[in-house]
Amino acid sequence: MTTREDRDLPNATLYVLFKAIEEVMGEKGFHAMLNASGLQHYIQNPPPNNLDRDVHFSDYARLQKAVIDFYGPRGARAVLSQIGRVLFRYTLEQQPAILGLAGLALKMLPEQAKAKTIINRIAAASAERTNMPSRVEEDDEAWYLIIEECPCAFREKTPTGPSCFTSVGTIAEALRWATGKHYLVTEIECINQGDATCTYRIAKKPQSD
Repeated sequence: MTTREDRDLPNATLYVLFKAIEEVMGEKGFHAMLNASGLQHYIQNPPPNNLDRDVHFSDYARLQKAVIDFYGPRGARAVLSQIGRVLFRYTLEQQPAILGLAGLALKMLPEQAKAKTIINRIAAASAERTNMPSRVEEDDEAWYLIIEECPCAFREKTPTGPSCFTSVGTIAEALRWATGKHYLVTEIECINQGDATCTYRIAKKPQSD
């Protein structure tokens, strides 16, 4: 059992996760996940779409765990990655501040500058908005988004390795939105696996032109 603090989150983080899961899995599938995670009280009363912090890491983790349990660790990878991509779209439309994208102007920047700006904005917003201290490091080949606190700490250890697939999808979609290119995002360390951080490696060279 984790000894980490069950940190609070903005209501909107859970709200947009709900919207993304419902789009990917359908209403019945979404309701099944709420029931399986013990969050069925949200079926009739979803969290408000605001930045008040009334929900917690454990709520987010329980819902993700329900998806992993339903599809199995390997099957859930693709589903949660897709949920992460859809989640980015909902967040961009409804609560861009959560991702640090409110008022962001990228049009005149070179491609790599766009990508780096997005990663830095996500890191800053994670710390300031979603209670997840984060930083960015880089080498010649990649950027590293390093998150020091993550809801995955409140899920049972996934047997197949790092499992923050929703975040991988969200980061990848944010980069595609900013640059029009597909960047390889790989979680190389995961708090759920006993590592100190959740660390995402983002290759600087896009996968396609």
